[in-house]
Amino acid sequence: MSEEIIGAGRFDGIKRNAYFAQKFDTRLLPDPDFAEDIVRHINDCKKHPTTGLLARQMYKTNNYPVFYKRNEKMYYNMDEVKLANKNLIDTYNKLYPKTGFVRKKLIESGSIVLNYVKPIKKNLNRCLIKFSSLMHVCF
Repeated sequence: MSEEIIGAGRFDGIKRNAYFAQKFDTRLLPDPDFAEDIVRHINDCKKHPTTGLLARQMYKTNNYPVFYKRNEKMYYNMDEVKLANKNLIDTYNKLYPKTGFVRKKLIESGSIVLNYVKPIKKNLNRCLIKFSSLMHVCF
């Protein structure tokens, strides 16, 4: 029997900030007061890039795709969010110049998750990621 103590996990702060940063998937217009939650999450991603992106993927929803894109664009055009995101991208590219592309693809495809280890699935998607990583590194 396993027990989980809330607030005592290694990545609970990162997961909590990622959860509160998901303000995009709503029909309501973006509220500038919520931008600080997004900045807090982006700063977590800057300190722990892979863990932060895994937490972001974990809490990502897709209930209203049209509104998601609209709100995401509006939030990322705010000055404080734009600056924090630029710093994150610079840090990520400096830390992972060759493997950053593959890391993002593995996180987006769900091959890597935060809370548990997934078994390897040998499928076409894995082959494409491996091939694209080879092509990306070569050029």
